[in-house]
Amino acid sequence: MIVGLLIASTPGLAGHAATGDNVVFAVPFDTLHVAAMSVWLGGLFALLVSAIGGGFSGGLRRALVRFSTTALICVIVLVLTGLFASWRQVGFTIAGYFDTSYGNILLVKVGLVACMVAIGAVSRSIVNKRRAAPLDAPDSAIAAIDERTVGGLRRSVGAEVLIGILVLAVTALLVQAQPARSALTPTLFAGEVKAGTGDNAMLIDLTITPARVGPNQIHIYTLKPDQTNLTITKITADMSLPGKGIDSLPVDLHRGGPNHFLADAQLIPKTGKWKMAIHVLRGQLNDTAAVIVVPIR
Repeated sequence: MIVGLLIASTPGLAGHAATGDNVVFAVPFDTLHVAAMSVWLGGLFALLVSAIGGGFSGGLRRALVRFSTTALICVIVLVLTGLFASWRQVGFTIAGYFDTSYGNILLVKVGLVACMVAIGAVSRSIVNKRRAAPLDAPDSAIAAIDERTVGGLRRSVGAEVLIGILVLAVTALLVQAQPARSALTPTLFAGEVKAGTGDNAMLIDLTITPARVGPNQIHIYTLKPDQTNLTITKITADMSLPGKGIDSLPVDLHRGGPNHFLADAQLIPKTGKWKMAIHVLRGQLNDTAAVIVVPIR
């Protein structure tokens, strides 16, 4: 069981669950989601191959009754963990589902799973109708089961397996798609702050692309209060995220123009609201400082 859960955790650790917010919940929930689907689909396939091909024997009847309960538990787990994953990757916006590739694929997956659950309910109904005899009754006691019931189970379980395979194919596409929240979020952060007073007054413009965990391109521009370019000697900056134990992360800036400094691939390691402290040097002594809060996804 432990080995199985470890295997079930690999898609989450290598996919969307391991990035963004609430990872501490996302990875375990994704593991449960994969495990539940594996038990449900794997059990259906085993029944189809090894049991449904024969008659409705007592052994098959007992297996179906027990698996019917297991499948119901799996469906409950799938729904709860799926709701969490949907909220985390899409949210509760209609645009997230209809205006993004991730949302479109997710709707297809939900539709297929709903079909699978509906067909599963048919199989469960067929099984429940044949529970009058004790589960340990000999085969001869229930050997008179009609062939139509056996055929119905063959068709319903076979359909569940087929749709389950389609769900796996759609899930593979979903793993490769950009989460809807990211697709709907602006691809850069842009901010402006006033700094200095009197003759030292200026505007500092900051852009960070894509404002996500990982490498980012940072541009800092200096302007006079009238929005014209302000030539400066040097700009230094550092970022901090005290809530996650990062007191100072130097920004590797180099000159890009008379009023422009930039960092080509600044590595930002964690999500959160970072504070960027910017120091602008005009001449040799006039050091003007400003702080801008930068949200990193």
